[in-house]
Amino acid sequence: MLRYSPIPPPSLLLPRLHPHRSLHVSRPLHWKLRDEYKLTRPELIDRITRLLVLQRPNALNKLCFEFSDELLDGVLRNLKLNPKASLGFFKLALKQQKYRPNIKSYCKIVHILSRGRMFGETREYLNELVCLRKTNGSVSVVWDELVRVYGEFSFSPTVFDMILKVYAEKGMTKNALYVFDNMGKCGRVPSLRSCNSLLSNLVKNGECRTACQVYDQMIRVGFVPDVFTISIMVNAYCKDGRVGRAVEFVKELENSCFRTKCSDLP
Repeated sequence: MLRYSPIPPPSLLLPRLHPHRSLHVSRPLHWKLRDEYKLTRPELIDRITRLLVLQRPNALNKLCFEFSDELLDGVLRNLKLNPKASLGFFKLALKQQKYRPNIKSYCKIVHILSRGRMFGETREYLNELVCLRKTNGSVSVVWDELVRVYGEFSFSPTVFDMILKVYAEKGMTKNALYVFDNMGKCGRVPSLRSCNSLLSNLVKNGECRTACQVYDQMIRVGFVPDVFTISIMVNAYCKDGRVGRAVEFVKELENSCFRTKCSDLP
């Protein structure tokens, strides 16, 4: 004979629940600030890096940190193959009221952006870097750091040519000459366009003899002058009072494999 046990009331079938607690089995995940306070510096850098790689920059607002040279350099080093994420974090650093990136950070970001072929942004931050050191310290400080980062990252030598052109265009010919003279030590050769910019600004500054010396050095390393180079050098000889040498210079080019028309020259 089957026996039926009395059915307990529904209230007894459910466990006793806290009136304010969710019915879900697992607790909802929340990012507590107390957890972020406990992060070490390496852990914080890794956390920031992951968020930026995942394209979640807004989540950085939930982290508790202050910008510092160590923090920015660490994140840029981790993101060196991700130019967009690096640029986003660098821009965030620039917006801080109590912090400004230092030379080391600028040198890292320009190498990263150049490798990513973001040349417009590279040029922008090279200009800022040059202005940053224009009245404070020598060009060797910037150059040495660019070379050091190049050795650490193994890219991007294009930065050397770009900063040569930036210095030349700003009329900072001594700095441009320093870069020109030291590029060979890194096994790099500047572009003809950057060399023309250097020559042009040397002549504009009245440094015609120096322009001639730079031109001679260019020829020794194998540069083939274009019509702009020739025009600049003719102008240099004439401004230096050596009109005869200017005529001789053009005739030498006419007798070589290089051909140009007098109408091409201003």
